[in-house]
Amino acid sequence: MKNRDIVTARYGSPPSWQSTILSSALSPNALTPEGVDAMYDLETKAKQLPAFNNTCLKRDGGAEAASGSCVYTSITALWCNRSHYNAEVIAAADPQAALLQILDTRQRFSFCHGGKGVELGRLVGSPTYADGSNFQSATSNSSITGASYLLGWYVNDMDKPLSDVISSEEEFGDLMKAEERRLGDTWRLSYAYDTALDTEIGRSVSGDIPLVAAAVLLTTVATVLTQFFRSQPSISFAKLGGWGMS
Repeated sequence: MKNRDIVTARYGSPPSWQSTILSSALSPNALTPEGVDAMYDLETKAKQLPAFNNTCLKRDGGAEAASGSCVYTSITALWCNRSHYNAEVIAAADPQAALLQILDTRQRFSFCHGGKGVELGRLVGSPTYADGSNFQSATSNSSITGASYLLGWYVNDMDKPLSDVISSEEEFGDLMKAEERRLGDTWRLSYAYDTALDTEIGRSVSGDIPLVAAAVLLTTVATVLTQFFRSQPSISFAKLGGWGMS
């Protein structure tokens, strides 16, 4: 039995997640209507994956918005669904100004998802403000003007079979690879998921096994030679090498 299986059997499954990070390849600012549209497109395709929709953590009861039932944190969580977003932002006379105003006024409260708070730091990365402040120094009066990244996080249901979660995450990874190619030179897409980290750690450890064996062998040889030269100080390394070649 693997160590992870033992820990899971004793303490229950650990939470796992999937995430997307979107930045613009054309501008330092990703906080635009086009950026939000791209995030909506990515999330819509992710939710259409059978395994993903089966293993994502579902919200607790009650009426659910048309955006789906999976628990997630994203810039898109500021609206009940895409139609709501289109009405408030895309249909506005100045969509960019409308987007920034909503982020300033709605960033601490979302009335569409159970009235829960929405943290700005979980929606965007490296935000900029009109008063020149940064993420750490900004106050409630600081007006956001842009951000380098748009973030999205999904959480998997810990009660689902681990094999199903792994299959879902791998399916998510395949989708993100395809989307990364599709977005091309317009957007830069980064993504991560829990299983990928475990896989890379395992690959790294497996790749180091030959190095460990080589290190043990070299250490053993060096130890033997050291003890030999201490016991036979009249024999040089060159002479010992000559013996080996003869």
